[in-house]
Amino acid sequence: MWYDLNIRHSDVSDDRKKQLWYQITLLNKYIGNYALKDINNNICQDLVNQYEGYSKQYVKGIKEIGKRIFKKAVKQQLVEFNPWDDIKYPNVTENKRRSFTMEERKLLFKVGPTNPYWAAFLIEYYCGLRPIE
Repeated sequence: MWYDLNIRHSDVSDDRKKQLWYQITLLNKYIGNYALKDINNNICQDLVNQYEGYSKQYVKGIKEIGKRIFKKAVKQQLVEFNPWDDIKYPNVTENKRRSFTMEERKLLFKVGPTNPYWAAFLIEYYCGLRPIE
């Protein structure tokens, strides 16, 4: 219902809508059987802790959508407080964006021409492709 009221008809891209829908589905699997008033910080923290080792961006997405949903619930006086406000991140990985090292470049240009996707890679490389991408 929150998705229908706040996202479905908004001006965000279809890809972003799909991403938000996926995050809401993850939340719903874990807290969907609880009454809204019964959801507390411990339940939300336990949900986030299940994603230990995932990327910080992934966990942040889940946390932020939970905060947004409950912010609206507080505003509508459905709950007294937002249980997502004090949630801490578990141990997450942080992807550092960086350029290819000289060794990586040499290796890529040594073995790359034998790959059928070499032309596509060259276009991406010369347009600023980073190793994480």
